[in-house]
Amino acid sequence: MQPDNRRLEFREYFYRGDMPQVSVKLPDASVVNADIADISTKGVGLVSPHFPDDMTGKTVEVTIGNQTTYKASGKVLTSGFAKFSGQSLPRISVDIYTPKEGSN
Repeated sequence: MQPDNRRLEFREYFYRGDMPQVSVKLPDASVVNADIADISTKGVGLVSPHFPDDMTGKTVEVTIGNQTTYKASGKVLTSGFAKFSGQSLPRISVDIYTPKEGSN
């Protein structure tokens, strides 16, 4: 089995408030707020107390900024918990792959 090359990618890590909060449209069409925990050329790590249990393999829509500043869809690669700003929060790793039509 080959190692996951994503782990070799450079990731920029953030603290709460370093990046704007994002909105995540979940597979059930509900929208929750989340914080960006880390970002790389392969995707983004998001944390939120509002993420449901195991979302691995599901598609979500991520909006950064108000309304449609940047909107993209992505597949959840991993789902679990991570320490973020002193709290243990649900975390998902999203492979952003399809910018939505009309996004900036």
